[in-house]
Amino acid sequence: MIIDSTRNVMMQNILGNLRNIDKAFRKRALKVEVEREVGFHEHQAVFKAIIQRNPEQAEQLMKDHILRTKDNILAAEVRLEADRRS
Repeated sequence: MIIDSTRNVMMQNILGNLRNIDKAFRKRALKVEVEREVGFHEHQAVFKAIIQRNPEQAEQLMKDHILRTKDNILAAEVRLEADRRS
């Protein structure tokens, strides 16, 4: 609603594209059971930091989660591409 209320079409398009990329990453990540389990525990830790009113810790935990997930997905993509070429 906030994005739509700006009436800034360029920003709406950019953020819409980011949402689509995020959805694609999530879809790939959630196909892997270990990723689902690790991600679940990371989200629990973020939630705990929020409950404890520790925004700095919550932010850092979420950043760590996002970066770890990104690295795992990109590594998996590299492996898949290597397998395709073999």
